[in-house]
Amino acid sequence: MNILFFGGTGRLSKDAAKLAFEKGHQVTLFTRGSKERSVFADPHYEMIYGNIRDGQASAALLKGRHFDAVVDFLSYSPGQMESTINIVKHHCKQYIFISTATVYRKDNDDEIVSEKSTKIGNDRWEYSRNKALCEKRLEDMQHEGLEMRHTIVRPYVTYGNTRVPYPIVPTNSTKEWSLLERVIAHRPIPVFDEGKTVTTLTHTKDFAKGLVGLFGNPLAYGEAFHITNDNNNSWGDVLEAIEKKLHVEINRAFMSQSDIYKEIPEYETILTGDKGKSARFNNDKIKSVVPEFSCDIPLQDGISDMIDFYKIHPELRLVDWHWNGQIDRLCKKHGYTLGDKILFGDIGTRGRYLAGRNSFICNALRALHSS
Repeated sequence: MNILFFGGTGRLSKDAAKLAFEKGHQVTLFTRGSKERSVFADPHYEMIYGNIRDGQASAALLKGRHFDAVVDFLSYSPGQMESTINIVKHHCKQYIFISTATVYRKDNDDEIVSEKSTKIGNDRWEYSRNKALCEKRLEDMQHEGLEMRHTIVRPYVTYGNTRVPYPIVPTNSTKEWSLLERVIAHRPIPVFDEGKTVTTLTHTKDFAKGLVGLFGNPLAYGEAFHITNDNNNSWGDVLEAIEKKLHVEINRAFMSQSDIYKEIPEYETILTGDKGKSARFNNDKIKSVVPEFSCDIPLQDGISDMIDFYKIHPELRLVDWHWNGQIDRLCKKHGYTLGDKILFGDIGTRGRYLAGRNSFICNALRALHSS
């Protein structure tokens, strides 16, 4: 089959594109071609360079093309999704929208999530809310006469060689190495609920098996699936796996969730609407439609591969110094020693760190950003 990925070099999509190619599919990536992601663009892929947000230009780039399936990793709001659908609806047989398993609204923390019984409507996090609105709009468009078949896919916490699976990392996803840099430097790492909160972690290579199995699959048309691991871990397990790989003892800074987001408000919705809650999933539906789906990569192996990849790609070891300053401010406030003095390479780095350490500057920047 001929598969078009909107994305394809991202943290979640790159392994799906790779597996699709290995399965014999013709893979085309529609991407802006960022330099830092070029390492994930296999030379066997066809590349279309463009910005899907530019509807007119994108339509021109796809003129005369047809695909068996289009996989959309890049729509985060109903408007973006509808624009993308209008571009591709005459170019594909199946549209696969990548949503999120955080759209679910559980009745309690012990609930095991299933597509059949768990409600949709997590209003604690804007990201989740927008993805749920996308799903609703897609279903409405189908009722309004959209002829293109669709499938909804809901990943949960996925991780791979460029994603560090931990709740307290920079919101700039290209700089999640910052957590590992702190671990190596023996600087304190915030830990809530003593690291015992249960979560579900799925390696991107395992997720890819479920996703690729939906391509052109008649049982997937008009359906929604979460694709997650059956095994559960805790956030403490992640830290232990990092310790084992790096042969260091992490300097844990124990505090409550509210301690974290009262000092750094960006984490309130992330914790109260997602990663601060337990998460377990029933995967019977995806297994019934894609029998070959299984999660075979243990957490320790996945963490080890991630760290090894960062070691051989220093260009991806980006540090968010503003975030580092925020974390040091948080940990210092709760009585934790910060360790050795940081040697800054330049005045700009020092300035970003100090802006994070200073709550007044942080609040001013936050207000400026929201205005």
